Amino acid sequence: MAHLRFIPLNLPEAAAAAIVPLILLASFYFYARSKLTHPENVPADAASKSLTATWLAAVAMGILLILLALRAATAHSLVSTVANFFDSSLVLALLVLIAWVYYRLTHQLRDFAPFLLPMAAVLLILGITLSFTSERQFHDDNPWTVVHIISVLLGFVSFAIGCVAGVVYLISESQLRRKNRTQWTFPRLPPLDRLERFTRHCIVVGFPLLTLGAVSGIFRAVEDPHALGHDWWFSPKVLLTAVAWLIYASLLHVRLAPALRGSRCAWMSIVGFAFLLAVLIAANWMPHG
Repeated sequence: MAHLRFIPLNLPEAAAAAIVPLILLASFYFYARSKLTHPENVPADAASKSLTATWLAAVAMGILLILLALRAATAHSLVSTVANFFDSSLVLALLVLIAWVYYRLTHQLRDFAPFLLPMAAVLLILGITLSFTSERQFHDDNPWTVVHIISVLLGFVSFAIGCVAGVVYLISESQLRRKNRTQWTFPRLPPLDRLERFTRHCIVVGFPLLTLGAVSGIFRAVEDPHALGHDWWFSPKVLLTAVAWLIYASLLHVRLAPALRGSRCAWMSIVGFAFLLAVLIAANWMPHG
């Protein structure tokens, strides 16, 4: 089987990628400035700031598309296109921004969409950071590896969106419980029940993908026992994945367990995604391929 060369992250590319998180965070800042209201001071230029945020986020998506196209042009296959965490972060951030465009065009979740911008920025920052600390790469086009990569990326995006929905749920709940109405608030967040249903839907979509990614990874390890080492069952990647899988498995039964509804569902979606981030970091530093 042909060996796929590692596509290194060069300084100009890293600099270009580093601009994207700044643009995304600036976009969210302008959106927040346009939407945050205060009983004594409502911004007059809200429309222009919201338009600026949309324009900046669109620019960030354009830069991501160019970077991804450049790296894909020098790769041999899908596997080598996402050869390390930086490549994966490009794909993940792009998929999150595509979700931002989709929800931006919907009526019910339009005011939820901008909260996806910081998530895309966090993924890119983490990817750039890890790219300078490790050269994690894949070595083959094994079918199980391809299935593993595709399912993990798609599942990760679904859980990332669910995590953001959980954060927005907690923000909205905090605003409803707040007795001091003189503080700044987001006035048009989706209702709590809609956010909870949306979080569950993200988990329903992401859980089968996470399961498929875990199973394909196990098959790959069994097929080649030296891929992850003889003690791969007790590696941080596998253990953290098991914890995340159990968390999301429990959230699938929210309707049958009222104790998991509301803010607990939101917190568990956030904690589960934190474990998935830990899985990717652990995989990036694992010595075996």
